[in-house]
Amino acid sequence: MMQGDAYGLAFEILDDSDIPVTSEEISDLEITIGMLKKTLKKGEVEFNDGKWIFPLTQEETFAFYPGKVKAQMRIVWTNGNVEGVDLGKIDVLESMSKVVL
Repeated sequence: MMQGDAYGLAFEILDDSDIPVTSEEISDLEITIGMLKKTLKKGEVEFNDGKWIFPLTQEETFAFYPGKVKAQMRIVWTNGNVEGVDLGKIDVLESMSKVVL
């Protein structure tokens, strides 16, 4: 991503049989990218077309420093178990312009 981008990052959660996990199987989901944290329960993360969407505004991506930012997910299953997932690192490119369009 580039600083100043605004879109939804899509993540797919697969079970042990590589079948996509649906919103009925999860009571909450927290996605953290850098220091930015959003949850399903607060309505900040959406489930759409089999994917979990983490929306980003231009202001939010401008707050990322250029380089790599860590990304993680914590899933609260309907049975109460909580499972963390490392999503790796996301490359953030520096924007020459710092203007919010």
